[in-house]
Formats: sequence, structure tokens, C-alpha cells
Amino acid sequence: MPKILASIIFLISFGFANDIFIGTLEKDDVGLYLKRCALGSDIYTLKDQAKSTIIKDLEKKYTKLKKPITISFVAEYEECNGKNCLLVDSIDEMTENESCHLLDNL
Repeated sequence: MPKILASIIFLISFGFANDIFIGTLEKDDVGLYLKRCALGSDIYTLKDQAKSTIIKDLEKKYTKLKKPITISFVAEYEECNGKNCLLVDSIDEMTENESCHLLDNL
């Protein structure tokens, strides 16, 4: 949690358009997506920012990770063909074998 707060303060102080998005990392036949840990559980397609390979690299090792995976990204929101997308700048935190969704923890 302190790491997340430090990231927020850093982003605010430098005025970046990025935000922190927390959820579970999921994969379908199209690619990786984030199922946000919120009441609505919004879904965001994940894309790399220009000159970044974070999502591409994460997709390569996804099958070896223990599910569920709770992850937080520093990213910028973008609408892609009418769907929610995140242009990922960095991974803030990642925890394997743990879900942040309330229903999963009941």
C-alpha cells in the first residue's frame, strides 16, 4: 500500500495523465485484460505505451503465473473501438494466487 501511495504522489507532482488501475489480470483469445476491483468490475483491454513491451512480456509469462493475479498498473485510459483500454506505462505491484474481488474472498 505505501508503494501505491508513493506512486500516486509522484504522478500528481509531475502532472502525468496516468492513473493507477487495480484488478485481476485475465486472458482470453484476444489477449490480456484487467478486471478492475470495483463494484462494477469494469474490463480494460491492456496495451503497451509507445516504445514499451510490458504487456507483451507479461503475456509471454502469463501461463506460468499462479492464478488469480492481483495487479496494479500505472496507465492512461483510452477508448478503443468503443471499449475500455489501458495504455500501460508500468506495473506498480503484482501478487500471484490472490484476488482483490470481494466475491472471490467471501
